[in-house]
Amino acid sequence: MPKKLAALIAATLISLGLTAPVTAHAQLSSSGSSSGSSTGSAPSRPMPLQVGERDALVTLPANYDPTRAYPVLLAFGGWNVSPESLAADHGRELGRDAIVAYGRGVGDAWAGAPYAATSITEDVAYARMIVDALDAQYAIDRSSVHALGHSNGGAFTLVLACHAPDLVNGVVSIAGMFYDPVDAGCLAAGEPVLFLHGANDGIAAPAGGIRNGAHFLPLETVVGNWAQRNSCDSQQVVGERHTYLGCTAATELIYSPYSGYGWPGHTTRTAWDFLSRL
Repeated sequence: MPKKLAALIAATLISLGLTAPVTAHAQLSSSGSSSGSSTGSAPSRPMPLQVGERDALVTLPANYDPTRAYPVLLAFGGWNVSPESLAADHGRELGRDAIVAYGRGVGDAWAGAPYAATSITEDVAYARMIVDALDAQYAIDRSSVHALGHSNGGAFTLVLACHAPDLVNGVVSIAGMFYDPVDAGCLAAGEPVLFLHGANDGIAAPAGGIRNGAHFLPLETVVGNWAQRNSCDSQQVVGERHTYLGCTAATELIYSPYSGYGWPGHTTRTAWDFLSRL
């Protein structure tokens, strides 16, 4: 496991109370043994980042070291969720040992949805500009750029996986609202994807349907399409976790029976556990 992601996982587990106190300052090495130390401190306050005609909010890990290349997490909220709200609600968990950029959609929406004011081309270009702007100001590891989002933002992470596989290495979709365009014209093959979805979600319903006057795809159709793109040959189901096997890139679906349309409590821990294996 890369040290930069292992440290984030350790800090996140600590924050959620899922590790014993004796390990509270341990940093996991790539072999799984402990070495060095990690403060587990909260990230910096969100700072504005100019991105062309838009902006984004950025947090740096505590004790940011400009001589060290950090992983990047691009975070996208749902419709009508501002980056300020997303950072306030989830920033402590997401940004402990990574540079996090909270994207600002035009009208707080992302391409692919019927209410979006931007095209897929425009929003993919914006995501690329975020990474370029971060690279110009901070020390980042461009091989460890990941994306995570909720609802409309969760679907947009798949747009990035489809249309910018050279930019992102692994995406996590939470309660994704998969309007038909987000799964069309996909160029990617071999892109790691994780889906976290409430089995009882009454808005981004797993069965698909019609919302805001447009059709959205069943969850298992979208997951199945990614399993095909990633050349998976079988599926293993253990409890809530559906793991696809024989894939060229990790492909997983985890149902949360009690989370509905919300952000499951295990999201950060599960997301970084997935991303750390890439």
